[in-house]
Amino acid sequence: FYYTSSDIPLKSVYKEIDIPHYKKLFTTLKKKYNIIKQEYNKYPINQFKNIQGNAFFGQRLTKDGKWKSLYLIWPGRVNKIVINKYFKKTYDILKKENVKLALLSRLEPGAVIKPHFGVFKGCIRVHLAIDVPNENDGQCYILIDGVKWKWVNGKLLIFDDTYLHSVKNQTKKTRTILFMDILRPLNNPISNVIGNIINNNIRPFIQLTENIANLKKGLHIDT
Repeated sequence: FYYTSSDIPLKSVYKEIDIPHYKKLFTTLKKKYNIIKQEYNKYPINQFKNIQGNAFFGQRLTKDGKWKSLYLIWPGRVNKIVINKYFKKTYDILKKENVKLALLSRLEPGAVIKPHFGVFKGCIRVHLAIDVPNENDGQCYILIDGVKWKWVNGKLLIFDDTYLHSVKNQTKKTRTILFMDILRPLNNPISNVIGNIINNNIRPFIQLTENIANLKKGLHIDT
């Protein structure tokens, strides 16, 4: 369905101009970067939770306890208590642009996220770099489809997570990004309606089923 209906190129990593449908979102995220970072800086760091053991990410993806997250938006629900207290302005940006999933992702020094890939072609992954250590030395990076990419504070990294990817933070500082999913733009209105229904109602079951079925494989299934 998504291979034949996609209104954007089928490739691993995107430039912003590849997805003009979200030009306003991309522009706003970069313009409001300092506001988002200010809200992040006010949130208690000790309240971030380990992703390890999460039903969707499982145990195989990371075992070092150094990848932590704070969910703001998950398909079908939002973290209202945290948003109302700490992230009102960030949520306003995400809500207006129909972001389907959003979380703050912290990767502590020495953290490793093993090679993995997503199973859902209906979304595009977007990272906004919030606080990236030593962004010019290449020691904190994501490897996507065999190519190494680094984050730059206030800039976006946009990719299709169904391609094999892994992450390392080999610095002495923590890396923080705003991790988001947006719906893949499709080439006709009916397909877009179907895609939205799949994302909201079927996607979590597809991913959890695939994850369980692949627990014995060397490569982890991601969401």
